[in-house]
Amino acid sequence: CLKAHAFRVLSKARESFEGMVPFSGKVAGVHWWSHTASRAAELTAGYYNTNFRNAYLEIAQTFKSAGTSALDFTCLEMTNWDAPKHCKSSAASLVHQVVGAVHKSGLHFIGENALTRYDDHAYDTILNYKSKLTAFTYLKLTSELISDKWFSKFTRFVERMHSIGGSHHHY
Repeated sequence: CLKAHAFRVLSKARESFEGMVPFSGKVAGVHWWSHTASRAAELTAGYYNTNFRNAYLEIAQTFKSAGTSALDFTCLEMTNWDAPKHCKSSAASLVHQVVGAVHKSGLHFIGENALTRYDDHAYDTILNYKSKLTAFTYLKLTSELISDKWFSKFTRFVERMHSIGGSHHHY
């Protein structure tokens, strides 16, 4: 079982690093087919997030019981309408579900982007979660990102992430 495996791995990490560093666990953002009753992609990944079960709450509680201080989740730049219709994705709804599960479990929330995007819409979508975040990892630092075309937008995004009004937790 996925949760039992996570508990064993995280418990070993806690034993190894006890008192030295806090640690987190990352949960994959399996957002395709999440706008269906079966949620088949999540089921295939081992997340039973249907029939009135909240897989992410169960995973967050497993992380908490194993001594993890935070849960890391992806897709923060995505809306429910970004993916092609045939994907049946509801990425933003999934992020909201995970945020609720993390906070209900007493963990810190760490986020990251999933896609290589440099547009204001993606940055604004991430900024909507700012007050709920303990930390954010920006993935995919590329030569295109630091080009004249995109770097000023990225710089402004970073400034906004660090401005007052967001979360300043340290764990």
